[in-house]
Amino acid sequence: MPLSAADEENAFRIQLEVLPEDARVHARFADFLAGQGRDAEAIAHYKRAIALDARGAAAHHRLAMLLARGRRYEEAIPHLEAALAANPADVYVLTDLGNTLVNARRPARALPVLREAAALAPSQHAAHINLALALTELGRFAEAEAAFMTALRLAPAHAPVHNNLATLYIMMGRHHEAIGELDLALALDPGYAAARRNRALAHLALGD
Repeated sequence: MPLSAADEENAFRIQLEVLPEDARVHARFADFLAGQGRDAEAIAHYKRAIALDARGAAAHHRLAMLLARGRRYEEAIPHLEAALAANPADVYVLTDLGNTLVNARRPARALPVLREAAALAPSQHAAHINLALALTELGRFAEAEAAFMTALRLAPAHAPVHNNLATLYIMMGRHHEAIGELDLALALDPGYAAARRNRALAHLALGD
């Protein structure tokens, strides 16, 4: 019979009493806390794990993802860089670093990271989406459109890609094409509020 969450937490706390300087116990407890939605406590234990063993790539990566979830992008970036230093060809870390850099409004820094991720895993749509977002931020619209098209070939049923491409088309003044993409996004996800707002903006721009 599996342990209840309360019993599992108690077991971790007993382990920490016995092994307070064990980075692995802190990291596993942080994983548990993150799974419970207790991000602040999880962050504290990931940081403790890293203080005890700075080589722990997984702890750096997971800590960074929690920080990014809280929009603490600048704090997340050094931890992603540390995780990447340990595993330079880790496509997931590359993609997460690129995405975090885009969210931190550092698209020029994100661009080579995301290009490398897309080259290492050309069938992974997330790298192409984030590459397109970085190119959009840099005003390189034609390249951004091409990257979005690649992402759509890989994940045609991913509503956010249609919405992001539509946003690019709105920026380019291609409102009819934007509406077409937004219709697709809403067909895939009828409750997609951002797509609904963008569709209204595109129609407004056309004077509808």
